[in-house]
Formats: sequence, C-alpha cells, structure tokens
Amino acid sequence: MKLMIEKDGIRSQVVKALRQAIITGELTPGQRLIEADLCGTLGISRPSLREALRHLETERLVHFIPNRGCFVADLGWEEARQIYDARTLLEPELAARAAVNRSEDQLAEIAAAVADFEAAVAGQDKLGQIMSSKAFYEALFDAAGNVILGDVLNGLNARISVLRGRSMSQPDRSGHSLRELDAIHLAIRDRDPERARQAAGHHLEQAAAAALSVMKRTPETA
Repeated sequence: MKLMIEKDGIRSQVVKALRQAIITGELTPGQRLIEADLCGTLGISRPSLREALRHLETERLVHFIPNRGCFVADLGWEEARQIYDARTLLEPELAARAAVNRSEDQLAEIAAAVADFEAAVAGQDKLGQIMSSKAFYEALFDAAGNVILGDVLNGLNARISVLRGRSMSQPDRSGHSLRELDAIHLAIRDRDPERARQAAGHHLEQAAAAALSVMKRTPETA
C-alpha cells in the first residue's frame, strides 16, 4: 500500500490518505487495520493514527470491535439503499433549484467538474472519477442555494464516495456516468429545472443499479 503524507497537518492528511484507500478499495471491507503496519507505512505515531481512525469512525468508514481492533466498515446493501433513497429525495430538487438559481461562476464550476470527470474516465483514474464527481455535486449544491439540504448530503459524503467507487467498478459505468452528469450540467446551463430534475433522478437510478450489481457479487464480510 503506497500512502504518503507530509509533515504538516498530520491528522488531516492521515484521514485523507486512509479515506482514499477505503474509497478506492485498496483497504477492503472487513479488513482489520493493524496499527503497527499503518504507522510504519505512513511514518506516524500511534496517537496520530488513532485520532485519524476516530475521525473516520464518525464518517462510518471504520468501526472498532472491543478486544479485536479497528476494521474497515462494510457498507451493506440495506444501508446503501437508504443512502440512495435519501439522495433521490433531495438531489433532483437541488438540481432543479440549481437550474433556476445558478450564477455564471457556479455554472463554470459545474462544467469544470464534468471536464475533470471526463479526463479521469479517459485516464482510467478511479480516484479522479470519485473526487471530480464529488466536486460536481458540491458545485451543484452551492448553485442550488439551499445550505441546509446541501449539508445533509455532505454529511453522507464519505459513504457516498464508497458507493461511487463500487458503482464505477462495473464495466462501462464510468462512461454512462459521464453522460448522465453532463445531462444534468446541460439542463442547469439551459436553466431548465424540470429537465435537471429528471436527469438527476435518472443518474441516481442508474448509479444505484450499478452499485447493487457489484454488491451482489461481493459477499458482506462485516
């Protein structure tokens, strides 16, 4: 495992490195996280590592089992279904609001995220796809102008990123996802709220189906 961090901001960088390893599947669901191994790999102290793991626990990416240690959480389908349900209730409405409320600068941020996603797809960069997709939604939420709804979904960000990693592991899913995100972007550009709502709903339906397909092939381990 190739995880590297700088000396400044130790905890935040450890959190970021471990989060990315979990999201991309380098650290696998149910895997026990051996403190000595991680400290050696990252070049950090055990207190710094433990602080980072406690933070990841709040994001529900890891969990502690008494007398056994810390493990990568396994996001099961029922939890995933509830996350997709929450997104389906909120994101199409936010997309519609973004189509009405967005500024030119906000539209430019959405377009840039789509371009970054396209480049990541072309480069088969899985982490780049996940992070640019995250940036797309952050820009969309900002354009929608409802901070509270955005905060609700941002609270699910880490687990949503895990699900994105799973859905994008399905062959051809990334290309479909690119077209779906661009459809949302174009509807927002054209200030067409109903089209934006429908495009966001369609994207979520397809993403959920792809994630379920992958999860059915992967037995739960924790």
